Amino acid sequence: MKINGIINPNILGDISNKKNKQEAETSFSNVLKGIVEDANNLQKDANLKTQNFVSGKIDNIQEVMVAGQKAEIAMSFVIEVRNKLLDAYQEFSRMQV
Repeated sequence: MKINGIINPNILGDISNKKNKQEAETSFSNVLKGIVEDANNLQKDANLKTQNFVSGKIDNIQEVMVAGQKAEIAMSFVIEVRNKLLDAYQEFSRMQV
């Protein structure tokens, strides 16, 4: 007696193929560009909130501080990614072929 599964295995194959195609379309440079753009947007938001706080348009100091911390963390992340990329590049340049 043959026992049939509840889920058709072809369904899972279709899902994984679509996922692989989407992952292949996202290039490394696009990921880096997105990270830098996100950090830049957070920095702009923090600057805008700081200016609005100083000018009296907003009075919530917590919002300003949180925006500043988010921007600082994002920039630290970008700097660390850059440092790791430079280290990897230097390591590759030292390799003997």
